[in-house]
Amino acid sequence: MTVVGKILVFLNLVFSLVVGGFAVVDYATRTHWAEAYNKLASDNSKLRGDVSAFKNLAEQAAKEKADLYEKLTAQRVAIDPTLQNDPNAGARIAENALAELRERARIIDELKVNVESLRKQLADEKARNVTLLNMERAMSTDRDRRTEDTKVLRATLKAEMDKNFRLEQEKNQMRDDMVTAQIAAKALKDRNTQMEEQIQELARTLAQLKSSAGAGGVAGRGANPPPENIEGQVTRADGNLVSLSVGGDNGLAKGQTLEIFRLGAQPRYIGRVKIVEVAAKTSVGQLVGKPTLPVQAGDKAASRIMGGY
Repeated sequence: MTVVGKILVFLNLVFSLVVGGFAVVDYATRTHWAEAYNKLASDNSKLRGDVSAFKNLAEQAAKEKADLYEKLTAQRVAIDPTLQNDPNAGARIAENALAELRERARIIDELKVNVESLRKQLADEKARNVTLLNMERAMSTDRDRRTEDTKVLRATLKAEMDKNFRLEQEKNQMRDDMVTAQIAAKALKDRNTQMEEQIQELARTLAQLKSSAGAGGVAGRGANPPPENIEGQVTRADGNLVSLSVGGDNGLAKGQTLEIFRLGAQPRYIGRVKIVEVAAKTSVGQLVGKPTLPVQAGDKAASRIMGGY
């Protein structure tokens, strides 16, 4: 409030008090003048106190007005010395100051609007950050789940690879076994072929010996083979006695004959033995006639060689 405004308020208050005092006097005169007088005296005393107080305020306001004019004058002279004698310069400076204050107030309002906008943007950014944080947490959870799935898949893949490796090893082993079996089968086939050739050679040798029997040979004389085919080998040869690996358990009996022959690179027919002693597992035979070769351990003994001989 300006100094002039304060003075006007003070004068308005004094006028109100005077009018009020007249009203009180009139009321006291018309009714109870003694009570009214005492009350009016009390009110007047209060009014005098108020007037004194407002007087002091008016004096203080006048002093502040004078100080303000002095400051404005000093500011006017400081701004523009040519305005020192211009009585309206203070008012213009005051108006300029008020305009500057209004401009600053406008700037402050704009700054408040900007601050409010920035606060709203900050709140939006916080909300977006919260959303991004939630998305990041969800992505992290999904990443962890995918990592666990990858571990499971890797373990499954490793198990399948190990299984395939074992199957491959088994297949290789089976292939090796098959190759070994094929080699063994081929070797056995070759051995059978060789044995067949040896048996055929023995048969030819026996046929030659049989054909020469009429000239004093002994191959066809005294033959008494067992009814069943018996095959064994010579375990010992001592002069014209031969120990054999077959006996009564094999169906061999005393007086029967077995043919002695030798297998190898050059199969040969050796001769015939007549069984003179029979045990359960072994027997002893005596050579019939002169053998083509000396009998030795490992030679074969059989009831017949081939073709019924």
